[in-house]
Amino acid sequence: MNNSPLISVIVPVYNREEYIFQCLDSICQQTLCNIEIICVNDGSTDNSEAIIQKCCKKDPRVHLVNQANSGPSTARKNGIRHASGKYIGFVDSDDYIDKDFFLNLYTTALQKDADIVVTSAFFAFDGKKLHKKKSFIDVSTTSLSTESRGRLFLYTASLCNKIYKKSLIEKVLKYYFSNETFAEDNPFTIFLTIFAKNIFIINSSQYFYRQHSLSICHTKASIENCVKSYTLYNKIINTVKCIHIPQSDKKIYIHFIKKRRNWDCSQMAENLSFKDWGVFLLRTGNIIFQINLCLRKFKKRLSNAYRRRSS
Repeated sequence: MNNSPLISVIVPVYNREEYIFQCLDSICQQTLCNIEIICVNDGSTDNSEAIIQKCCKKDPRVHLVNQANSGPSTARKNGIRHASGKYIGFVDSDDYIDKDFFLNLYTTALQKDADIVVTSAFFAFDGKKLHKKKSFIDVSTTSLSTESRGRLFLYTASLCNKIYKKSLIEKVLKYYFSNETFAEDNPFTIFLTIFAKNIFIINSSQYFYRQHSLSICHTKASIENCVKSYTLYNKIINTVKCIHIPQSDKKIYIHFIKKRRNWDCSQMAENLSFKDWGVFLLRTGNIIFQINLCLRKFKKRLSNAYRRRSS
């Protein structure tokens, strides 16, 4: 009899004592019971490790892996090495999930023999307001087309609202480039999406994504961080050019990767001083990118001015 878990859930943890119990409790309460929960403590200096240890004693499915502080991508890779499930899912340590989250995803994966199953029920909250993130694509009963896959990583580059076949993750792990930016998970998501044989979307599994001042997406804007993000996306684009997929697919993927790059970099650069913003643009050395960012900034200023006049 095969006693391997159906899903390995990987939770990278760094100084999340305020949220980690709620996160782990929501995973332990899953209606899909045959799972393992791998908490990778990334050198926390608060009480996170002690809380995880209490959860380990309470639920034997919870496992603690300690590592020196190396960042979330290294923690996830470490968790993957310890995973024994057929599928792998990721939950960030300050988020939580609905009790049927993994059951719904796994049921679809089993029915469709899917490499990836995605939920479009992805909610963001800041402790007060809860809102559904922008819907990236309609729920479909057929595997996603190349263009739909491009839209998928354009609108949801998160690793956390999906489950993946472990065999796919092992194949794509070499494309998980560490970059120490808020976008460092994006190459992994992008190449998982590209190499998956089939991807299905459901709308019944709810993931709750917490936004707060310590979230990695609120990384302080600086010229160096903007340049790192821009460089990361260029590395992704250059890698896509070299992989063995049809040229027509490469063109579509690169189009959406550039859109994601422009959106992410413009969001970061928006918080720079005007002088630093100009320095960042010059350091990219990309005239088309520079023009696109200037147009975005101009359109945003016009939109803000219009809203002020209308209010």
